[in-house]
Amino acid sequence: MMKKIILVFSLLSLLLSCNGNKADKQKNGTLSKEEFAEVTIDSLTLYAKKFVGKKIRVTGIVEHVCVHTEKRLTITGPSHDFSFKVNASIAVPEFDLSLKGSKVEVTGIFNPITTPNEVCEAETSHHPGENYYIECQSIKVK
Repeated sequence: MMKKIILVFSLLSLLLSCNGNKADKQKNGTLSKEEFAEVTIDSLTLYAKKFVGKKIRVTGIVEHVCVHTEKRLTITGPSHDFSFKVNASIAVPEFDLSLKGSKVEVTGIFNPITTPNEVCEAETSHHPGENYYIECQSIKVK
C-alpha cells in the first residue's frame, strides 16, 4: 500500500514539474521575451556581426515602407543616424503603408543582405546598416 502511495506521489510530482514551464513558451503564437535579444538600433549598428542569425527585438521609427511590394520597410533609431531594413516573412507577409512615421517594435532574425533583391530600389543606404536586414516575425505599433 505504501509503495502505491509513493508511486502516485512521484508521478504527480513529475507531471506538475514538467507542466510548469508553459508560461515561458509560446502564447497565442508570439515568442517569449527570453527567446529574443533586446537591442537598440545603435547597438545593432555597432555590433552587427555579433547578432547575425540571432533572434532580436528592436524598437524604432518606420522611416520608409516600400510602396511597390509592401514587403520591406526601414526603421531608424531616435537620432535618425542609423537605420535597418525589415523584410516581410511567412509570419508577416506584408506591411501596411500607414506604418510610415510610427514607432514600432520588430522581432525577427537578423541577417546579412546577400542579394540586391533584398533592398528596395527606392531606398538609399548610406550607413553601416545597409548590409543587414531583419526578417520580421512580428511587428507591433507602440
